[in-house]
Amino acid sequence: MMDNPVYNDPERQSEIMETIMSLPDNQRATILEGEWYIGELSVFSFDTMRHIENPPGYSILWPHVVSVDPAASGIMGYTLWASGSPNAHRWYCVDSQYIKGAAPSDLVDLVEEKIKGLQVLYKIADTHEAWFFKQASKMRVPYRGIPNKRSRKLELIAGLNQALS
Repeated sequence: MMDNPVYNDPERQSEIMETIMSLPDNQRATILEGEWYIGELSVFSFDTMRHIENPPGYSILWPHVVSVDPAASGIMGYTLWASGSPNAHRWYCVDSQYIKGAAPSDLVDLVEEKIKGLQVLYKIADTHEAWFFKQASKMRVPYRGIPNKRSRKLELIAGLNQALS
């Protein structure tokens, strides 16, 4: 969180730290480092062992969708989804991780390396980070944004919870 230029002011950083010092360690790690937090205030429960699985008969030839949530700090959330057919109602999360410590200009290349050889139908990215779209466009790598993300937040969370269940 503190890598975000919005919080670059030392006085503002001190205020934030004072505010969150009373929180449990795992909640502070979520706010400051983006770590997963499972508790009564979490949006959804994510269990790596349960939610990242290679389905029976999985093949790199299956249709895939890549989603990324880049940050200017060089940390990016990355998920890879696969389905036995483009019209299937069940998608499997076959990879999920944080890509940490990369220069922002390298993030597009890192994702391209991860998905090399896969049949990727769509690449989806958080529209909040316009620089990522510009970099991808410059490299001729098409990404789709999430339309009306702010006004559809509850709908998106409900859809994610349904998919994870």
